[in-house]
Amino acid sequence: MFLKEILLDANLLVPNSINDETKVRWLNEIQGQLYRDFSFNDTSFGFTAEPGFNLYALPEDCSRERITSVIVGDHTYEYRTIDQEATEYCWLIIDENLFIHPTPNQNTSAYLNYRPGPKEMTITMQNVEPTYPNNYHEVLVYGIAARIAR
Repeated sequence: MFLKEILLDANLLVPNSINDETKVRWLNEIQGQLYRDFSFNDTSFGFTAEPGFNLYALPEDCSRERITSVIVGDHTYEYRTIDQEATEYCWLIIDENLFIHPTPNQNTSAYLNYRPGPKEMTITMQNVEPTYPNNYHEVLVYGIAARIAR
């Protein structure tokens, strides 16, 4: 369903005078909550780990708590917090960037595997489908309708 169809269905369930900007904000909040509660397929982000360079930008739809694994070459790196001592192969997040330790000795294929977050919707995206799986768009409709009814 496109955003305009989700908003229309919610309005048909509970007639109201609430503006669409508020409903889209609610939709984003609902998507964010549902993405934490349901498991969706992981996404793999490939990059090249370079010698002497250990800080890499995260993909836009990735946050630390959504990362499932970091693989550099033949090694799976272990998560560490900034307060923990570094292990032989580990990763952590510094200022919303992926930090890997140790850096490889040569250009090496690396993969960041994570559960992507939902695409933030705006009122101008009327003909765009939310990233929440299509089979469950009705959950978004009911979530908005429930907030309208409250």
